[in-house]
Amino acid sequence: MVKRKPGMDFLLQLGEVGRYLPMLLKASLINLELLGALLLIGFFIGTLVALLQVYGGPPWARWLTCTSGCFGASPLWYSCSCSTMAPLGLESR
Repeated sequence: MVKRKPGMDFLLQLGEVGRYLPMLLKASLINLELLGALLLIGFFIGTLVALLQVYGGPPWARWLTCTSGCFGASPLWYSCSCSTMAPLGLESR
């Protein structure tokens, strides 16, 4: 009688996954296509916002600075709320 190693049962059941592998690969390809498209859209919108902030004049600059502060990678409201939530005695001076 052959002794099985502890992880061997999982490897033996891999054959069942093979049936769904084409669908998983197709879904992965769709996800990568969506990721690429959204990265390009974000790049173009970000470039437009940056150009309008610099060259768009004061009204555009003020409005877009506030908008990017609210929706940027590290939103301004999150940064402010974290600094006010420090435990007593540990706040920054």
